[in-house]
Amino acid sequence: MFVSVYLPLARPLIAVVAIFSFTGVWDDFLWPLVVTSSQEVQTVQLALARFLGSGNVQYGPLMAGTVIATVPVLIVFLFNQRSFISGLSDGGVKG
Repeated sequence: MFVSVYLPLARPLIAVVAIFSFTGVWDDFLWPLVVTSSQEVQTVQLALARFLGSGNVQYGPLMAGTVIATVPVLIVFLFNQRSFISGLSDGGVKG
């Protein structure tokens, strides 16, 4: 009953939670800053912050890194786009 009734109804909600949780983990800054000590294992966001903290900001590599950092979030959204949009529209329609 769960697989045939509840799971299809909850699929948009599961997609929204997956997108939000992936985005939250991917964009996390403070926890990797506290946990990592070497530059070899730092996340993309910490590397981008290191560009800003160096004093001489090179905007070309900074913008290239920013675009590369947003690509995985866009890929996750594009794979879940249909469920995400249907979940938003189903919640907003009265009836």
